Amino acid sequence: MNKDKILNNINALSQNTMFNSSLTSKELFHSNFWAWIIRKYPNIFACAFDFQYDKGNRFEICREKHHFDLCIETEDTLIIIENKLKSFPNKNQLEEYGKYNIDLQKKLFLISYFKPLFKIDDGAWECLTYKELCNRIKNCFISAKDSAFQDDDRTIIKNYIEFLELLVKLQDNIEITKGDKICNIWNIVKDSDIQEKLNKINLTKTFERIVSAKLTELVLDKFAFSDYIDEIRIDCGRDLKIFSDILFYFPGAWDNDENKRQDLCYLGISLWENYYRYYA
Repeated sequence: MNKDKILNNINALSQNTMFNSSLTSKELFHSNFWAWIIRKYPNIFACAFDFQYDKGNRFEICREKHHFDLCIETEDTLIIIENKLKSFPNKNQLEEYGKYNIDLQKKLFLISYFKPLFKIDDGAWECLTYKELCNRIKNCFISAKDSAFQDDDRTIIKNYIEFLELLVKLQDNIEITKGDKICNIWNIVKDSDIQEKLNKINLTKTFERIVSAKLTELVLDKFAFSDYIDEIRIDCGRDLKIFSDILFYFPGAWDNDENKRQDLCYLGISLWENYYRYYA
């Protein structure tokens, strides 16, 4: 990881208008913004969310309906969008949402800042990372004529795209390779300049989760039984003494009948300052 790249990225975020507007509630901000651009410019941005807009047909955009982050309801289809920015996707939660019974045809979208580290068995959910969504929205925006936007909306949406690009760049700038040592990674995480700037913009936990997710991907690359993992959960510590716990759960760990749950249901890895430990 390059400290200067990360600091420049954090500085750019701290100066971004959209980022500062989102600080009080990051996920709600994005869900609200998506609802706004689809509602106001469905002919431009519907395709970014795989929504086929037909001017002659009714559609409704709802926030927090049926406890879902965002719903797009048409004559015959309900598109359910679950937004994950601050936390990692939860497989159990997604599977419960997938069981929701409605009379309409149902489409399920997970839009997550962190790429899911597990597979959803029935394949009901289409998963988009923030990077993929950013590219979709940007392509829709570039394809639209300037005259399609009212008042200052074009500038607002352009600023939002720049905000998404900065969030994506933060992940790209946290580079971890197989040859890196835990102590060197840890030195970047604990760096006083980085920590000071992250604290000012309330982005410390996001930074830690990015590092944990990338370390987990490296572990999975060498783990012979990665295809058998049912779910992965990453919990970042409250301070920088215990950095994170990465838990790998296997099928049966979440059985509703406690008597059927496996006795040994996970592997674990903990990062402690310059050291790590693993257990089963």
